[in-house]
Amino acid sequence: MRCAPSTRRRVCPTISRTRWRYERWISSACWWQPLLPRAQLLTRLVAPRALGVLVAAPAFAGRADIPESWTVTSDSLAVLAAAAIGGEEAVLLKPVAGVVPRWPSDDPPLAEMTADELQALQDAGGGLAVDPYPAEAVRRTGVAVVVRTPGASRTVETRIVPG
Repeated sequence: MRCAPSTRRRVCPTISRTRWRYERWISSACWWQPLLPRAQLLTRLVAPRALGVLVAAPAFAGRADIPESWTVTSDSLAVLAAAAIGGEEAVLLKPVAGVVPRWPSDDPPLAEMTADELQALQDAGGGLAVDPYPAEAVRRTGVAVVVRTPGASRTVETRIVPG
């Protein structure tokens, strides 16, 4: 939920203070540097010179084209960020090998599907490996999405393409 600018301080002081503290902590704490010493901290949607760590809150702040709801998670933001910097593909590393028709399932992940097929699958209760908004993000941006586990071979993954 976002407060109107004129009432933000009066109605949502806790939210405003918490967001300010979070943004300040992210940009100053450098907690991620031991893990990614050569990474560049990004607070705007720009192409990094090398590996980039994107701070989503300031990077996507004020974007009317992005719904402010829990349907938009890091899955969708990765697709939108890739599109913003001219990427053609976003790779989502998940604890599952890809998108399966139903959950739980022992079936192998689907190899490839369109955004429309993902949307239909999610409407029917499947496709839970990704949040509900990536199908729309893929359609809007044209960025393909690959869902796989870290370190998995490229033969076990799901590729989601526009359409």
